[in-house]
Amino acid sequence: MPKTSCPNEPVPELNDPRPLYYGMSPWRNMFSPRQQLAHGYCVQAFRELVDADRDAGQLDDTRQAAWCYIALALDKLFARNSLLSVWDSGTNKVAGTFASHDFGMKWSYAEMTVTIAGLGLDWTLDEIAECIAALTAMAGHPAPASKPAAAAQPESQEEMLAADSVPPDPENPAAAAAQVINGDAQMLLQEDASVDAVIFDPPYHNNVNYAELSDFFYVWLKRTAGYALPADGLFVEQLTDKVNEAIASPARFKAWPGSPGPRATADYQAKMDNIFAECHRVLKKDRGIMVVMFTHKTTAAWNAMTLGLIESGFNITRAWPVKTEAESSLSIRDKAAARSTILLVCRPVDPEERRPQTWNRVAAEIQAAVRADAARLAELDLNIVDLYTAAYGAALQVISENWGAAREAAHPDRPEDPFGVTPADALEVARQEVAALRSEQITDGQGAQLSDPLTRFYILAQDGMGGPVMPFDEANLFARALGVELSDPATRCILENKNAK
Repeated sequence: MPKTSCPNEPVPELNDPRPLYYGMSPWRNMFSPRQQLAHGYCVQAFRELVDADRDAGQLDDTRQAAWCYIALALDKLFARNSLLSVWDSGTNKVAGTFASHDFGMKWSYAEMTVTIAGLGLDWTLDEIAECIAALTAMAGHPAPASKPAAAAQPESQEEMLAADSVPPDPENPAAAAAQVINGDAQMLLQEDASVDAVIFDPPYHNNVNYAELSDFFYVWLKRTAGYALPADGLFVEQLTDKVNEAIASPARFKAWPGSPGPRATADYQAKMDNIFAECHRVLKKDRGIMVVMFTHKTTAAWNAMTLGLIESGFNITRAWPVKTEAESSLSIRDKAAARSTILLVCRPVDPEERRPQTWNRVAAEIQAAVRADAARLAELDLNIVDLYTAAYGAALQVISENWGAAREAAHPDRPEDPFGVTPADALEVARQEVAALRSEQITDGQGAQLSDPLTRFYILAQDGMGGPVMPFDEANLFARALGVELSDPATRCILENKNAK
């Protein structure tokens, strides 16, 4: 078996350094010798079959696409056949390497037999085939016929944008042509005011380090999909691009002076600002709509993302919580994690049309909006974390409509902008209001009268976090919303701050 069949690329320094601590560099070391042998032979067989197609002159667009789908099936198999894949006793199946969205080390690992009938590679190929069938059905037409092998290919992204790869069906409007463009969201190709809708799921601040995790798949795809598509230039880099990725990654700023956390947040916000500005440019100003999916427990993440939205010229007009996480998911099981994704509905506006009020009036409007939204949210069967997060929608709608509001008195903790108002201020008011509502619910309406602030904090923190341990930043924000200082001697009697928790 050729040595190139297994990934020899070095694992770089990551936000999650455990692979390097445990000797998992290069990437092939994330697999046992037996797994390396099995995967290497899969890659070798893949390349031999692609070579046979190429030698026979049959490697046209459709065959290349088919080989790419098979490459995805191999990656799906490899992710359930590594030193980081485990047995999930809840489902009695092998859980993938990234069930917890990180490189968490395991005391023992489970693996999937590659060649057993109906399982292993058979199972992953069937899974990919089901996805193709479902996507084809949703598109409203059968898969397009293959193009002639000598068909001219677009040489630039502009030509790709102008080309219609699938002719529209006049009897089925849902089967209209679609173009797929691999490009940078910070430099969209569409003309000004030419797009009806933008729907996207942006990175959630520092929640998942996508590029770092995707290297696990990329190093195998280079050897499979990249081999089937050598002229497309999609797998020419050693590893994935992390410099231009829009996430808050402190590891990228460790060598810089000062704290890496604030620098990472500022980098994330700058990139999201560019993306939102591009979306605002291409959307039709009279009836364009943008839907942004976002879920994060920390106020810092919400503040960074919504600040970019508002300053790019969007008003947030609605927020819809949609359950997107299965209760069986290892990444949220037995954790105070969000089960829902918040869909923020945004409309482009002229910033000159905003009429900001004073902060006191804006805060009162936020309180009223959160209260009015509470009945709708109560019908959605949300968990407590989702309830607090979903309430942010009403707060952000009010603050975006009144962007530029100023305080009547200086904020003592914000000397750089003492009279300014940020989305974080609106989220704090929303948190206070939900805490008051929740206090009434769990004490039959008497919580505000019978509880001192510290007792209310203790009860509501246990209620909201589902256990005795929570991140310090979250505890601090929660306490501040309830009028409690974590530094007070009385508070320290019931709390211990250790390792940022």
